Amino acid sequence: MRLPEEFFEDHALDHIERWIEIAKDHHQDIETMPPSFSLVKDFELNQGEIALDCTLPIVLEETPEFWKVQIDKEIELHDNYLGLMLWCLIQNPKEEGSRYVFRLVMQKKDNPIACISDLNFKSLKSVDPFVIIPEIAFLEEF
Repeated sequence: MRLPEEFFEDHALDHIERWIEIAKDHHQDIETMPPSFSLVKDFELNQGEIALDCTLPIVLEETPEFWKVQIDKEIELHDNYLGLMLWCLIQNPKEEGSRYVFRLVMQKKDNPIACISDLNFKSLKSVDPFVIIPEIAFLEEF
């Protein structure tokens, strides 16, 4: 079953934000947050609210060239997944030392939706994920 794209996008992006906020609440330094992803396994409607059921976040290698292998391995374990969420920090090319949170969400067989924001999730801006991280082009086959 598929969720309408807008619902999936909104809820998956919020889910990523919650994971990062939980890390902050546990005094983890967001400035050193490793790239991570999670598979969306299912969803449920509870009193009109959509809740995504996801795998626990999986830390990705620092180098995006290895992400495909890690994501493929996880997909093999969850053949009924609905989509994926991926997030990482990226360097702001205009301000040295400044970073953005890159968030990508996609349902199976859909185009990925990506955005960047500051570390407090302000200044949200849609981006082309393949321009930001060209090594994730493998997601086009996802």
